[in-house]
Order: sequence, then C-alpha cells, then structure tokens
Amino acid sequence: MVVVQSFFLYGFRPKGVNNTILALIPKKKEVKEMKDSRPISCCNIIYKVISKLIANRLKVILPDFNTPNQSAFFKDCLLMENVLLASEIVKDYHKDSISTQSAIKIDISKAFDLVHWPFLLATLSALNLPSKFIK
Repeated sequence: MVVVQSFFLYGFRPKGVNNTILALIPKKKEVKEMKDSRPISCCNIIYKVISKLIANRLKVILPDFNTPNQSAFFKDCLLMENVLLASEIVKDYHKDSISTQSAIKIDISKAFDLVHWPFLLATLSALNLPSKFIK
C-alpha cells in the first residue's frame, strides 16, 4: 500500500515495477511445437494495482471527452463494430454499376510506439486533470 500511495503522491515507482515475466504454459503433456504452449505474461502486482486505479479514475471522466461518432473507448462498444462497418462500406466496390471508388488501408501498427509527450501532457493539462495525476 505504501508503494501505491507513494506513486500517487510523489510519482515514485520502484525500479522494475514495469517488468513482466513471460512464461510458456503447456497446453498438453507433450510439447513439440510453440503452438502447444500458451504464453502468459506475469506482471508485477504493484503495476496491476496502479494501472487498475488509473483506469477506474479515467473511466469516470473519459465519456465527457469522447464524441458520439467514436466506436471505441465507450462502455459496451466493441472495436469489432469498426471492422463490420468497413466491410459493409466496401462490399460493392468491385461492381461496375456504381461510381468509381477507392479505399486506402493504412498500417498504424506502430502508432502507439511514438508518443509526442509535450502534446500529451498539454492535452491532459487542458482537460484540467490534477498535476499529480498527470505526473
């Protein structure tokens, strides 16, 4: 409890709190291939508690910042709805009877690898979040 309180009061994190151990759990008695194992990530309990507390605090205020046309980050909304919508939009693209159309697929797999921290911190400040929370 002291570590979690220190995190929220002072922004202190013990070294290694973000470390995760990956373990392979066998699915059957004889493991011959990788598919015969299930990867499990064992996170530090302190990390899990802090993450859950932050998520619960954000859950209260995030709906105020999302717009109705978003289909993610809302309670009871599924990202799969985006896939279904995209599928519905492009289902007739191959037909000659409709006007010329095109679709662009953008690979955003690394979008979350690059964070522009000054922008993120300024946004959190603009949302009037407490400075301790932002830290």
